[in-house]
Amino acid sequence: MHVAVIMSLFLSSWVKAETTTRPMVIFTPEWNKIFTGEAITMTCDVRSMAQGVLVYTWYKDGHWLHTGKSYTIQQAQHSHSGNYQCQLGTSDRSDSARLDVDNGYLILQAPLYVYEGDNVTLRCTQFPGYAGKLTAFYKDGMVIQDWSLESELLIENIDNTSNQRYKCTKQVQRHLLYYLHTDEVTISAQELFTPPVLRVIEGDPTVLTCDTSLSPLRETTEMHFSFYRDGQNVQSFSTAGRFSIPSAWMKDSGSYTCQVRTSTSEVEKTSVPLHVEAKRKDEANVNRNNNAISESSDPYEMIATAHPGTPYPVTEETNNTNNLVSILPVTLVVLLLVLVVAILIFVYRRKQIWLSVNNQQQITVFDKEDTIEFEEKYAVSEGPHIPQDLQMSFDNPPAYSKVPTLEIA
Repeated sequence: MHVAVIMSLFLSSWVKAETTTRPMVIFTPEWNKIFTGEAITMTCDVRSMAQGVLVYTWYKDGHWLHTGKSYTIQQAQHSHSGNYQCQLGTSDRSDSARLDVDNGYLILQAPLYVYEGDNVTLRCTQFPGYAGKLTAFYKDGMVIQDWSLESELLIENIDNTSNQRYKCTKQVQRHLLYYLHTDEVTISAQELFTPPVLRVIEGDPTVLTCDTSLSPLRETTEMHFSFYRDGQNVQSFSTAGRFSIPSAWMKDSGSYTCQVRTSTSEVEKTSVPLHVEAKRKDEANVNRNNNAISESSDPYEMIATAHPGTPYPVTEETNNTNNLVSILPVTLVVLLLVLVVAILIFVYRRKQIWLSVNNQQQITVFDKEDTIEFEEKYAVSEGPHIPQDLQMSFDNPPAYSKVPTLEIA
């Protein structure tokens, strides 16, 4: 093994190449999980303009493994599970590619590489030689494909927001009976292309370019670009990633953005706003330390400044204005709240006063009515109360008959 390493290093000194990208490990078949006893071939894929003797070196879990462009495992064993890397000459090693070898009854297989916007197929398969029947698929614990004879799941336009956990449960026949077996896999979609960046090519006319980079395994993906000025579309989607600013706009400043999407519109990203400011050539010449300026009949020149999230030039006056603008809404809200609270308190106090006066008037009316009723019933007067049926008229006392007297002889 040491001799092979020495020979690899010796031959790598013959290589005179500049690799444009890091190499990548490719699995054939593409699944990142296989059963014991199955075969798999790994290939070191690299986009380069190499000249001379090309030396490929393989590593497993950080240790030297093999020399050659490809590495094949004829009958996989559990010990073959691990992280694989490859290297071309003295270039950087590839990212790790994880292979899992399982000896269970069921595995859920997913592609080694998944990119945002891909249509991904998951395969729920039983160990060779065993029969399978009904299958169900789950995502994050929720059923997404109920029991059926279909052992594959198609995920359309997958996103890269977070890791997504998928699981399958399948009936596998053992000893004339079917038993339920389960396996799961976590999928993390990689970035298909980087967020676009607007750049300025000064000249006549001034040109804006929308720059982005595709993943090496998706270099053939067709990309479409569009450009916007102050939120208005100025160039519709096309394969052209450049936009020339018309000379009629040279006297006006503006905030430009660009959008990039795939030809199928499955993935779309927008650049950070780029503020392009028009200045007179003599002023621009002073501000740019007397740098050369192209001759043109137009006395204006475009000066571009990028402000992430801020589509307008930032100056001291702008900062003060922005601070004032940011303070005014808060002040207005506070004043509005104070006004609402004051109105509510005023209405509440008025209502309480009205209820108090109304209650007092009702009490007064009730007191008067009760007094009148009481006086009528009991004939209240200044003298002592004498029932009418017992009242006697002292002015005309009743005549009493003379009591006969009995004379005794």
